[in-house]
Parts: sequence; structure tokens; C-alpha cells
Amino acid sequence: DTDPPQLFDLGVENVVHFADWVPGSNNNRVAFSTVEPRTTAPGWQANNDLNILTFSTSGWVSQWEEIIEANAGGIYGWWGSNFLWGPDGEQMAYARPDAVGLVDFENNTFKPVLEVIPFQTGADWAWVPSINWSPDGKILFTVKHLPHEGSDNPEESPVFVLSAISIEDGHLIDIVPQTGMFAYPASSPIWTTSSGEEAHEVAYLQAIFPLQSDNSRYRLTIMDRDASNPLVLFPVQGEPGIDPQHVFWSPNAIGESNDFYIALIHQGNIWIIDNTNQSAPAQITGDGLISRLDWQLPSS
Repeated sequence: DTDPPQLFDLGVENVVHFADWVPGSNNNRVAFSTVEPRTTAPGWQANNDLNILTFSTSGWVSQWEEIIEANAGGIYGWWGSNFLWGPDGEQMAYARPDAVGLVDFENNTFKPVLEVIPFQTGADWAWVPSINWSPDGKILFTVKHLPHEGSDNPEESPVFVLSAISIEDGHLIDIVPQTGMFAYPASSPIWTTSSGEEAHEVAYLQAIFPLQSDNSRYRLTIMDRDASNPLVLFPVQGEPGIDPQHVFWSPNAIGESNDFYIALIHQGNIWIIDNTNQSAPAQITGDGLISRLDWQLPSS
């Protein structure tokens, strides 16, 4: 609230993959994961740890609370793990090149729910499955790597599917075949239908060339929560696809139509797409200089 804004040094360095507010902490607790710098590519060795600290606006910073100690991180663990809080702020999912699972806060350990075939990139980067929660926290969406028929090395397989994991019983369902490795699923907020039923949709990226998805461009697609009624929203047929990226649903419905919108970056500009209207994408910026975006949360 100060002018100019006041910066607080939390004493945390070398964060590459993950840092986020701890839900329900009134924005004074931060969770994060660190790396060790290296002179060789990619420039770091991940610690695959998870820590939480508390700070105050007087400049006080707590000691780190170690949730997950530094570890090798499994196969290709040098790249690092990603983390994502569940919508209830109680659960946290993690993803690393060879597994997807939950953080066990009681025992300070990882609890795998899906073993993943690591993808052999042959380069100085590692593929990590994207993860996203359903708005009710009951389903974890992710991308699964499958072996390719006729291939001797499963790690070189170009086959990736969008999958859903039930958190209650661990049951896994493959819901969209051949999405490509960068599907980046994203669940919409919940809304109430005219019949009184609660519903939500799932957006994901569909590779134009699924068996070359590490280099392919993608198309934004949405489907109902049960994987029915898939619909390509953007770009329109004949236009070049978008680069792999996370897309962002508006946190609340917008306008008289009471629709939800999806924001993404295309050719360096922000585009807004109505989830019910394929023919009306709106380009918001024109300078081609946008590299990150997010929605402003509605005021409480």
C-alpha cells in the first residue's frame, strides 16, 4: 500500500520453479522450492525441497520451516519439481519428471499417485507433467507419458495423454488421447446451470502434430468435466497455433452473458476467449511484448 511500493528481502535465493503464498495465511506466509546454481546447463541443480517462511511488514522474517528436505528428485531430478496448492488450501500436488503425487504434510514426505515414464529429451531440459486441480479438489488432472508401439525405449515415446486422477481412491482415467506433452490442463471455476446443477469445464492444449509435440504448436480446446463435448476455441481453423503455455480462466463470470473467459498469449499479445463463443476471440494488446499474464482477483 506504500508509494513507492516497499520491497521486503525474504533472504531466499535461487528459486527457479516454485514459490507461492500459503492459502489462508493473510499473505504473510510463502512456500517455495530452491536450486543450487551450476555453471553447466541448465544453470542449476534442483534441491526438490519444499519450505515455508513467515514474514511481517516490519521486515521480520522467520526461520524456514522445512516440509520436504532436499532430495535427488528421482530420474532427471536435476531439473526440479513443480508444486500446486489445491483449491481448499489444505492439499498440495507435486510433479517431477518421473512421478505425480501429493505432499504428505503429516510425515513430510512425497506420496506418489502416478508413476510417470520419464521423457528423454536429449537436451539440457527435462519434461515435467503439467498438473491442475478440479475446482472441488477431488480430481487432479495431469499428462501421462505412454510407451509407443514398436519402440524399444519407452522414454523416447512421443505418445502423451490427458489423464484424471481421483484423489479419494487413486483411480486414474485417460480422458483425451494424443494431446501432446504440453497439454497444460486448466479447470474453470464452478457455475450453476439452469437446472441447478454445479458444473465446470476443463481447458487444455491440443498439439497440432501430437507425435512431434515437443516442437508442435497447439490449439486451445475445452471440454465438459466428464471429458464430453470437446470444442476447439482458438485459433480458428487455418490460423497458426499457439505456443505451449498455461492459460488462465477468469476468476468470476463476466458481462451480461455471465460467461467465463480464458486469457492466453499469442504472438506476444494478450487474447481473451469466451468459453461459449468460438467466433469472438478478442485481442487486447498489440505491441507483441507480453510474456506473462494473470487475472486480477475480484474484490472481497
